[in-house]
Amino acid sequence: MDRMDDILNVVRYFLSLYQLHLGAKKDDSALFVRADSGTADKNFKYQLRVKHDGHWLTRRLTVGPIGEDSGAKSKCYKAIYGDTVVIKLPPEQIQNYSDYIAEIKNQAAIVDLLEPEIECITPEVSVLLKNIPSFLKMAGDIQKDDPGLEKKLLKRMGAYSKLHDYLKINNNYAFFMNLSRYSFVGDVIADMHTVNDSMVIEEIHNTSEVLWDSMSFANQYGKERRFVWDQMNAVYNQYSKEIDNLIKQKKLASSVPGYKLKEWFLTLFSEKKITENSSEYSPKFLSALNDLIENIVWDSREAIETYKNGVSDHIKETQFIRSRTKMGALSANLLELLSMLKKKGVAIRDLKPDNMFIKGDSSRISLFLANPHEYAIGVIDFETAVGIKAVSKKFPQPLLGGTPAYATLSNFIVNELLRYLLGDITRVLHLQDWYATIGMIYNVVTGNGLFEETKKLLPQIMAMMQRTPMDKDQLVNFFKTNSRLFWSSAARELKQKLEADKERLCAVEVPLIETAKSVRKAIKQDLLYENNKLNKKIYEHVISQNYFSSTKHKKRLFESSVSKIEDFIKIWKNPANFPKVPQATKAKMLIFLKEVQKLKYQSEENTALLRKLDGRNPRISVYDLLPLMFNTVRKGMYKEAWGALVEGVRVAPNEDKNDQDYEATLVTSPDTDGDDSGYEKTIVV
Repeated sequence: MDRMDDILNVVRYFLSLYQLHLGAKKDDSALFVRADSGTADKNFKYQLRVKHDGHWLTRRLTVGPIGEDSGAKSKCYKAIYGDTVVIKLPPEQIQNYSDYIAEIKNQAAIVDLLEPEIECITPEVSVLLKNIPSFLKMAGDIQKDDPGLEKKLLKRMGAYSKLHDYLKINNNYAFFMNLSRYSFVGDVIADMHTVNDSMVIEEIHNTSEVLWDSMSFANQYGKERRFVWDQMNAVYNQYSKEIDNLIKQKKLASSVPGYKLKEWFLTLFSEKKITENSSEYSPKFLSALNDLIENIVWDSREAIETYKNGVSDHIKETQFIRSRTKMGALSANLLELLSMLKKKGVAIRDLKPDNMFIKGDSSRISLFLANPHEYAIGVIDFETAVGIKAVSKKFPQPLLGGTPAYATLSNFIVNELLRYLLGDITRVLHLQDWYATIGMIYNVVTGNGLFEETKKLLPQIMAMMQRTPMDKDQLVNFFKTNSRLFWSSAARELKQKLEADKERLCAVEVPLIETAKSVRKAIKQDLLYENNKLNKKIYEHVISQNYFSSTKHKKRLFESSVSKIEDFIKIWKNPANFPKVPQATKAKMLIFLKEVQKLKYQSEENTALLRKLDGRNPRISVYDLLPLMFNTVRKGMYKEAWGALVEGVRVAPNEDKNDQDYEATLVTSPDTDGDDSGYEKTIVV
């Protein structure tokens, strides 16, 4: 069943609730109609209509899907019916009431591990039914404000099977959660990035003066867009001429004032019809004027679209500048949630913006979103969650699955195989939440998905595994091979997007608030581990070369900074230096020094980050944070012995584009005759 079928079934369910709420008879007419054609955020508005006591009564309903369809787990929908309700439709039909209640209790058991530190919202039978007096009467005259309402309803429904239909959609049990007090994290992120046509048109009207002044236009949208002003100026001049011709044709008593010409011109961007209450303009003139405007819009569509796109980009940039602090605070609280999950011994395994909410008054969210200490993030979906704090390290097999954009291959592999391949399974399950958080933080800052290409691999890999029965050895090899494919793709995508969005990612700093201890500790451990590896590699590199032979100079080279090595490189690039040294040897020397410089750069970056993390108010840019978190996850889920991945996720600055030119000058056995004494001198300059 596809998403649209599900949505229609949800709408039919709410129509039946509306009938029940009105006390309508079974044979009373009832129907629903679409109130719009769907919006950019995939929500659909419906009008519910019920004929009761001879009158048609109506109520509005909004329904839309939440997140991607991951196939292996429930589909989720958001419905606004007075309250905001999340509806989960299980992938496998639940037709037994005891199984339904057991699933609610399973999720409640996870919640018991998390609360009160992490606020959670779980399915309840009373979410929608508590607002229907006739239902509460059927259930035994329970009062809506009864503090024990949920427990009483559960007890009554267990005894009266005729009440169960009110928990079913399309004859199968569904789960209902009330999110009316809070905002989805996904909606909050979207609000920081969404720019729609109405916002663009409003901006054009509010700043319309720039259309008549090229300098003001350049100040508003940048000098590089001056050509757009030239295009729009040409459109306006053509428009003015055609208006003059129209005035002559229609023999108006007077010319149209300049302000009115400009006012009409702005309708080119909104494509609205011009209406005038003044008796000066006859219906025939206005009709001809609207036809003229329509023709200009068509003839100038490219110029108009270019201008609107430029305005849209300007709004996005303005939004970003205003939202940077909020983005950092939201990212900080995502890390805090991650740290708290570690402390509580729970892996959610399907974290994503549509499964989480901002704990705070949704009507005040714009006031506190920039301060991470004023709110926290809660969770609403525990279908794939598992407690991982068992002393024996043996815990139930969680439901396999996840949302591809935020899931790793390990999300779809059973505990036994993960334990055999990766050892510490509690760490692996916790790192699944790390991987999801990396994607979410990138989404917070850019509004886009991070692992968009990598996510496409998971359905393909799972389909291959389901099509071909495998024994344990085959499964092991299958996992290793596809893990290499998966992590190579993820590393490549991360590297590309870090560089593409570098300016924006560097501009957002994440305050590492006190409660995110486990995340900060893990990042520091990883940085120290990486630095030890880098220093060992630098040492081996320096020791193995034969350009600088003395122990003193090797030690000096090993201890040199990036800037000092840059000085050495400049010396060796100067053709006037060491004229007797063969070109091939110089080329080798430059490659050697550049490699040392690159390793030194990475080490100095890591050291600088360690100092930041140990500061009084530690902060880290998203550009620095994401690769650190990614490397921690990758090392916990992929062993180097399975094969090399794409190298690194960070490029050192000022890398010479001509490294290949140097390599092209190398020969198998270079001539090293000549005066080599200059080598050592470069180290003591």
